[in-house]
Amino acid sequence: LGRKVLLSGRAEAMTGVFPPSARAVAAQLLVWAVVASAGWDYSENGADWGRKGYGLCAGDGQFSQQSPIDLPLRSVEPTGLRKVFLKYPPLDTTFSLYNNGHSLAFTLPEAYKAGFGFVPEEADLQGENAAVYRAWQVSFHAPSEHTLAGRRLPLEIQIVHQRVTGGEELAVVSVLFEEDSAMHSPFLDALLADGLPTQLWHDTQVNLVRSAKGSSSDDQLGLQALLTNSPFFAYEGSLTTPPCETGVRRFVRLKTQTASPGQIQSFKEALLAVGRPRGNYRVQPTNSTAGNVVLVGAVDTIGGSTSSAVDGAERAEDLHALVGGQGALDREVIANNPRLGEIRYNDSPELQNAKEEYKQAQVGYTAAQSAKDEATHQFNEAQAMYSSAQGTVAKIALKMKVVESQNTVRGMDGSLRMAKQKLDTAANDLLTVWRADRETDHSVGGIAELPTTSAIPTEFGSMKVATTMQPYSAGQHFGETQLAVGPLVYPEPTVSLPRGLAASPFSKHGGAQTQVTVGSGPMQSEAAPLTRLAPNLRQFDGPEGNVKMPYRSGSASLVELSHDHRLSPELGLAEHPSPGRARLLARGAGRR
Repeated sequence: LGRKVLLSGRAEAMTGVFPPSARAVAAQLLVWAVVASAGWDYSENGADWGRKGYGLCAGDGQFSQQSPIDLPLRSVEPTGLRKVFLKYPPLDTTFSLYNNGHSLAFTLPEAYKAGFGFVPEEADLQGENAAVYRAWQVSFHAPSEHTLAGRRLPLEIQIVHQRVTGGEELAVVSVLFEEDSAMHSPFLDALLADGLPTQLWHDTQVNLVRSAKGSSSDDQLGLQALLTNSPFFAYEGSLTTPPCETGVRRFVRLKTQTASPGQIQSFKEALLAVGRPRGNYRVQPTNSTAGNVVLVGAVDTIGGSTSSAVDGAERAEDLHALVGGQGALDREVIANNPRLGEIRYNDSPELQNAKEEYKQAQVGYTAAQSAKDEATHQFNEAQAMYSSAQGTVAKIALKMKVVESQNTVRGMDGSLRMAKQKLDTAANDLLTVWRADRETDHSVGGIAELPTTSAIPTEFGSMKVATTMQPYSAGQHFGETQLAVGPLVYPEPTVSLPRGLAASPFSKHGGAQTQVTVGSGPMQSEAAPLTRLAPNLRQFDGPEGNVKMPYRSGSASLVELSHDHRLSPELGLAEHPSPGRARLLARGAGRR
């Protein structure tokens, strides 16, 4: 939009075109338009997107509910008001897995109707205003964008949906993967069958049915198997790629899926190539207010299984204990932030002392671990000697050695517990002092502000988490609140996906839009078969030179300007802008 003005140096022409009240808006529009044409990358894992002006990524004002976040395993409130009703039938057509320079992704065929409903009862899925979402686009991130009690997992799959009845907001369902040498993922295996596309805009053809032939795990190849048999974390957030649209329902499967080291490594290598230097994940925004995480139950509408939110809350508590509790998370934060382990010249005396205490506790804990390991080794040797001894006298003598070494192991266990408790206390004290120094002296350098709830280790430091667990307003519950959707301009060509009851995965009758269209109004036309959709589901996915990034529209004044017949040719618009150009400007505040 502002290309000609900026290139010709005639930005001053604007002052004679727009009324004074609109000049600031128009000037900002030029900046945003230029930003929209620029590329983005993972060089800082999204920490730079806000300051570079990418859409809503700064998370300012009412658009501060930014994803991803850390998902807590303690004190997560289960809710039975609504459940996730899953319906992802077998996908029996070939689709393209492609490399878009930021991820590996695939778009689901238009004929494939799959998705979920977020309603109280299954009968509610047929309502004209039902919260039913249809799946359209799938992308991969390595390592994971969401963290689980401070732990970043090796892979995350994100499935983007659009609501088809009662609204238009997006919903993203995520599945986290863990590495297990004894396990194998049939779904990932099908994607890897012909190799992953490693070159920009190259693709490989995937056919799940063909991959399933001769397999005993046919039912594990589809999306349904990835998602069922687990409750979900749920919260209100955003997309995690520019322009970071807000007003997105986020669902993350509580139970992680497993994959073999080889499968994980294949995706890790391919995704590191498009997300250098650390991988294609967004760090958790420090100023995000996304949160109010709840656990919701899930129903497999194909297989019939049900996963309770209450059972999920109990499992989350068990997982928290498994990963070592808060002390382990505090220690992981320090381990991933080397500056917290270094005594620096500008540290306060309290911080220097806390760092020294933590170092001493580390030494004590390491020594206790070594002592316990040696005692265990001696006990195992004594047992082996006793088992192989010949004769009663020899066995009696060795039995005493076994008992003695066993008592030593028990003593070392007690010492190790005390050393761990001391280390956990020192870690907590260090982080407490660090936060206090950050609050009183913002000149303290190093890493981003540390979390006030649970830890999130990242290469950039522990980013402030967004799981604040603030209660909803009286009478409000997750899925019923009004979301703040950003005022963005989506450059043409834009995509309109099927909506209405006929487009629903749970449809039992027709009578609604079922064809994907491009544009709107007189310029609307049917789209060719979908092959590549952007994560925002409003644009095609293509080279940045052909598909421009959406940008912020500014204000209500901008909408008025979009109809102003005085728009200048200097701005790249005709004296009387075409309907398409006018819509481009006017769509911002009201499109979503």
